[in-house]
Amino acid sequence: MSERNDMPGAAPTAARKRRGLGLLLTLSLGVNLLVAGAIGTMVWMHDGHGRGGKSHGSFGGPLTRALAPEDKRALGDALRAARQANGPSREERGASYDAILAALRAQPFDAEALSAAMSQHRQMFETDIATGQALLVGHLAKMSDAERAAFADRVEENRKARKRGKDKPAEGAQ
Repeated sequence: MSERNDMPGAAPTAARKRRGLGLLLTLSLGVNLLVAGAIGTMVWMHDGHGRGGKSHGSFGGPLTRALAPEDKRALGDALRAARQANGPSREERGASYDAILAALRAQPFDAEALSAAMSQHRQMFETDIATGQALLVGHLAKMSDAERAAFADRVEENRKARKRGKDKPAEGAQ
């Protein structure tokens, strides 16, 4: 008799551990995407699109925070226009969240269905990020060398301030 047959519980235990680890990683990714989506939704709502108030200017990280308020507003308007023209509708974004929630609640749980729903949802954010990057690069390309250098200084100042725990960004020329 081989060693494999002597230990009948060894193979299923290893397989169960791998399956459990895969499920855990998938759930972790799902939670991370839901958190990212929630943050994105909060920013969207507080940028004048929902019941929220004014934008806090922190969406997009240190590069966006270093822009002047009017530049942030203009780029935000351009991103929203591009999203309306080419991106998924608000209903499609909502349906994407609904698909994730349905996959999370499904019994029996289907990790592949959840992964597929999350991948589709992630595509929406990747499109927004790529569009935002293109708009920002286009905006920066129109700046003079001196304006770009001042912008770079503000980006650096914001990064240093955040490392020190000061959350107030250095706004653009006001």
